[in-house]
Amino acid sequence: MKKIYFLMVTTLVLLGVQKIIAQNTVAHQVIVCSGGNISDPEDFVTVAAFLPATGITTVFDTIYTQSVQNVIVENEVAFVAAQDSIVKYDLNTYNRLAAIEAPGVHKLAIRNETLIATFWYPLTSGFVKTFSTSDLSSIYTFEEVSDEADGILVFPGNLYTVVAVPGGWASTSGKMAWLDIDNNNVVGESDLNEYGHGVSYFISYDTGIPNHMAVTKTPWGDSTFNTYGFTVIGEPTGVNTYDGVMQGFTGQNNTILYAQINDGIGKIDLENHILDENLIIDPQVLTISSSTYDSVNNLFYVSTTDYFSTGEGTIYNIDGEEIGSYEAGISPEAIAIDYRNNTIIEEKMISGIRIYPNPANRNITIRTIDNAKFDQIKITDISGRMVYKKTLYSEIVKTTIDISYLRNGLYFVNLIGDKQITSNTFIKN
Repeated sequence: MKKIYFLMVTTLVLLGVQKIIAQNTVAHQVIVCSGGNISDPEDFVTVAAFLPATGITTVFDTIYTQSVQNVIVENEVAFVAAQDSIVKYDLNTYNRLAAIEAPGVHKLAIRNETLIATFWYPLTSGFVKTFSTSDLSSIYTFEEVSDEADGILVFPGNLYTVVAVPGGWASTSGKMAWLDIDNNNVVGESDLNEYGHGVSYFISYDTGIPNHMAVTKTPWGDSTFNTYGFTVIGEPTGVNTYDGVMQGFTGQNNTILYAQINDGIGKIDLENHILDENLIIDPQVLTISSSTYDSVNNLFYVSTTDYFSTGEGTIYNIDGEEIGSYEAGISPEAIAIDYRNNTIIEEKMISGIRIYPNPANRNITIRTIDNAKFDQIKITDISGRMVYKKTLYSEIVKTTIDISYLRNGLYFVNLIGDKQITSNTFIKN
């Protein structure tokens, strides 16, 4: 599968100099939250940042509670749900910006300037609450939501927000609660009957028209799960049942859903309602406690643990091949990617270079278009890290470079001379 890159290039020509303004989305860092040893009351939640460009993981805060449920990232800020607390962080300085007591907090989502949180045990009512994103001050409690709540789907504009109500362990059905967040009102609940038992996640995808689905986790002792389609006003559009144990959400690439299935990572074609019988990532020795999909680089970050003595973080490519690792801690149960829009402004002479093949797998050939002379070749990745450098001792017209050792992704080639610099890009796949 080819990667998707978001690259906007605007060219201005002034006095023979070409100015390129390129904006590209990068996976700047991965936020990993670990709950620690579940049997040790003195082992607390840690919040860490893994930087793919350096391979370094830094623990930047401790939350003095026993488990972590969710982390979301938006606009360079992280919100962490940890058992009895919600904590907000600046992801540039790693400073704690705000915190609030929130027993039973489970999942988080953002609508405009409002943080939406769902709750479960030990609460017996008030299963959805809202807070200010600026200082986490309480806004409203939706008392009419009938049971413990899970995943959240925020529709844009003035449409309602949907919350999963999976039902307790003895329940045989599930519901969706429709909320008017702006006016602090529960519009109603849709009964999904037996197809909604264990409803936990919501997904949206586009096939020319928007599609929305609720996804159930597999109940204990069962071996199937369901997707339940619905419109923005709650009308059902169809139910599909899959043979497999759904254990958690990983990520999505429009019509393709990636999820923790049968103790590994599997793939569902949402448009054709097909569960691939072959897992992308095989079942793990340790339990998968959290996972996420890097949609920019087509990578999977998978955290595993035994919950009391060890935890591991492994990076896989889209084919399920292990390509790296990160520090995960014990019980790493929440993970999210901090995407950034990087803007690069460079001045270059109008002379150019050609790179082929592009995309490439093993080698690229670089050819100067106007036979200009250059002294040096530099190749950098999308984070700006230099991955190749070569000094040239003769005029360059054409040269071939081995790129087989590079990770899949977008790269920048710079040819540097006494009087000019020229650049181009290629994709390694």
